[in-house]
Amino acid sequence: MRPERGKLKARPQAEALPTSEGVSLSVPTSVGEAEAC
Repeated sequence: MRPERGKLKARPQAEALPTSEGVSLSVPTSVGEAEAC
């Protein structure tokens, strides 16, 4: 897994399911944006 591919895949996945499993997978990114909203 490369940093460039990880960032590109991490963004769409976190935004794809921010309220589903994204919160569990991307807690610091999804939760941070979810609470901000």
